[in-house]
Amino acid sequence: MSGLYLALITLMLAGGITVVLASTNFPNGGSGFLGYDGSVLKAPPIRRPGLANSDPAFFRYTIVVALLMFLLVLAHLRTRPGRAWAAIRQSESAALAAGINTTLYKLWAFALASFVTGVAGGLLAGQLRYLYSINFQPQDSIALLAVVLMGGVYNLWGAVIAGLLMQLLPALLQDWGASSNWLIIVFGIGVLQVLTTAPAGLADQVPQDLARLGRRLRPQSRRARPTDGAAE
Repeated sequence: MSGLYLALITLMLAGGITVVLASTNFPNGGSGFLGYDGSVLKAPPIRRPGLANSDPAFFRYTIVVALLMFLLVLAHLRTRPGRAWAAIRQSESAALAAGINTTLYKLWAFALASFVTGVAGGLLAGQLRYLYSINFQPQDSIALLAVVLMGGVYNLWGAVIAGLLMQLLPALLQDWGASSNWLIIVFGIGVLQVLTTAPAGLADQVPQDLARLGRRLRPQSRRARPTDGAAE
């Protein structure tokens, strides 16, 4: 499986795991994996690193770790794995003909993505201090998929744009007093727009649109200059 089918199966698996975690009350305050303690107050908060106990310090700590993760991914993209992934994305058959071990590099991509996601989950746990399965709904994964597609899946800046969309849009709707259902509508329109006009997302579309606008404005400014000189 690949592409959209792989994404759908992954989301279905995430939904199934959410049901399992909810039925087993995990994570919880009891002993062992299935131990359940009905008193939420007895569950100890998740500890933060010693140098990032306060909220401002943990915010700075998160930024540093995020930058390290970006550098790790960038190092992969600029070296042999990145070239192999680009070849597989263009044509898996051509990559196989060129001698690229597609199975190895696909597993490599999954491992790298899982590692970065695990680190992000650890940071989220430190920020929330308490984790419950009800906090991670399948629709949140769908929203994440939508903003990633809108931001751009072929560019690291797409992840930055996706993060801004995921955090800024709900905050703006809340400030404007709008219903949270509008967020789903906006994300749905954004995904349709990306799939129809900009497969590489906003990270690729916006620079191209700005460059195209600049090329259109330049001839107009050049034609306006001789007219101004003649008028003088």
